[in-house]
Amino acid sequence: MDPPLRVLHLEDDVRDAELLQATLEEEGIRSELTRVEAEQDFISALKGGRFDLILADYTLPAFDGVSALKLAQEHAPDVPFLFVSGTLGEDVAIEALKKGATDYVLKTRLARLGPSVTRALREARERTERKRAEEALRDSEEQWKAAFESNPVMYFMVDRTGTTLSVNAFGADQLGYKRSELVGQSVLNAFYEGDREQVWKDVENCFQNLGRTFKWEARKVRKDGTVIWVRETANALLLKNRPVLLVVCEDITDRKRAEEALRASEQLARSHVEIMMRSLDVLATEAAPEKFIAEILRIIGQRLRARRVNLWLRNPQDDSLRLHVMIENDKQVAPDPDHPNVKDRHAWMRNPHVQEMLLTKGPVICDDIEHDVRLDAELREYLTNKGRKRFLAIPMFVLGEVRGFIGIHHVEGRAYLPDEVELAQALAHHVMIAAHEAELGEQRRHAVILEERTRMARDIHDTLAQGFTGVIIQLDTAVEALMDEEPEAAVEHIGRARELARESLTEARRSVHALRPQALEEASFPDALKAIITNTTAGTSLQSDFQLKGEPRKLQSSVEENLLHIGQEALANVLKHARATKFQARLSFDSEVVRLELCDNGQGFVVGCVNGRGIGLIGMKERAQQIGATLAVTSKPGKGTTIVAVSAYPAAVTT
Repeated sequence: MDPPLRVLHLEDDVRDAELLQATLEEEGIRSELTRVEAEQDFISALKGGRFDLILADYTLPAFDGVSALKLAQEHAPDVPFLFVSGTLGEDVAIEALKKGATDYVLKTRLARLGPSVTRALREARERTERKRAEEALRDSEEQWKAAFESNPVMYFMVDRTGTTLSVNAFGADQLGYKRSELVGQSVLNAFYEGDREQVWKDVENCFQNLGRTFKWEARKVRKDGTVIWVRETANALLLKNRPVLLVVCEDITDRKRAEEALRASEQLARSHVEIMMRSLDVLATEAAPEKFIAEILRIIGQRLRARRVNLWLRNPQDDSLRLHVMIENDKQVAPDPDHPNVKDRHAWMRNPHVQEMLLTKGPVICDDIEHDVRLDAELREYLTNKGRKRFLAIPMFVLGEVRGFIGIHHVEGRAYLPDEVELAQALAHHVMIAAHEAELGEQRRHAVILEERTRMARDIHDTLAQGFTGVIIQLDTAVEALMDEEPEAAVEHIGRARELARESLTEARRSVHALRPQALEEASFPDALKAIITNTTAGTSLQSDFQLKGEPRKLQSSVEENLLHIGQEALANVLKHARATKFQARLSFDSEVVRLELCDNGQGFVVGCVNGRGIGLIGMKERAQQIGATLAVTSKPGKGTTIVAVSAYPAAVTT
């Protein structure tokens, strides 16, 4: 087991010191922390002990972090120095870094402490190793040359003109060359053509700053033409009064591929959210379900680059199948009379791939129409003659019954990606909602249709729109983690975003069936509300707090559901609009009423002058009216917002 990290901590708040040590412990970094808060104590500690790391608050009652930095540079110049403060602005932080600080971490974002400490210690070790290497080079050129040749790392030595003076055997072998083929040639020859200009700028920068270490990433081309990504660490120095550049080259191809895959996954997840928001806008503004269906089918075709998208609807009376809408090349066209299922509306019952869809209640993926044994000869011939190479079939269920499916055709051959299938299913869900609404229109009076549509739209808003607000927050945090070179943290945030998206879709599906929210099926109302707040704000900069007062009572289902959605909507508004740092939910069970109070310290607004598209506030008021509750909204610009919902217990409960 590694010895604990010896940390000198300049901090006047004992609780903050304990919190930092606990945060390091959570990151697997054991530490022995020496806390001081006065200048003389800080100097004595520097002189009396050898520390691995210095952490310092920026502002203290009788001392300051900048002065501490100067003292540390004087007495312990090789020890990494990190500011950990709650008052460090961006300009001040940049100035501190210019003065020699290793890094800075805000107390409100201690999740960065572990990675920052790890990186600082790693760079300190690199600096120490570099100094030792330089000393060894000065002491014995022969010893350095032996290490240069035998080390299993790519080493290059380059002169001021960019000519390769030397390369070790490992470096030449990694690029597929003999050393004689590289020595005497321009170092740029081994780089990918599109990167050469930037690499040369980096090389010149090294020669202009002798003794300083620089790092960059670029692509190199092996002798066989394959491209690899490398991370180069370079230092220019004088060797026999001649400036030379020493370059350590690390192959990071695998890491780059992983980052690209992660970035692609993040982009696709963000695309999911954007599409869902767009479809919600269409649902809110387009009165005709048929037009909404056609628009969503067009979106499916656009996002999946499909040649054709078909919507097939089943008549439950006679089990016939009807081609309801067909989108071809991004335009709605008349149904194709030559399609086998159009010529025989019961032919679908004999297709093995459709039967598989009914059995599994999942999508059918056909990556190769020509060789897929599940297709009957007639359908295969039709699709082949149309130039189709592959297709997806996404089933649509309403109240547990198959009501049809969506066929998505492609003319280029390749396998479908899991994320593409997931996206198609998500969009198909919206088509299912619209199709269900159209069916309601044929069975009920117009007033009943409007009532049902309002409920569905509101429930969708309370599930998808609110859930995807949390998704966007998690994705933005993932992007920040990528920028900080923290792919593991980014993966965690994207995983949390996916989970929030799936939970939201599950709730939306339940809303179609008019089912009770799953959160209330699995937990009590207080626990469900607390879990939603905790899960939505996890990993974000918004600090949430849930308080429960009084003995919880069993409320009517409608009261629990509507109060839960009011809490969700308030939290979604805070995340999307308020720019708040704190959110508090207080649930009180008084003697005669249950009270839900939701507060934030955000930018606030003028009550009565909110944007006309404020569906959230309208929805909260409608939900309060449904259960006979009162809803009060108090807010002022710059003063945050407070929402209080109060619902009286039924008479039978209070007796």
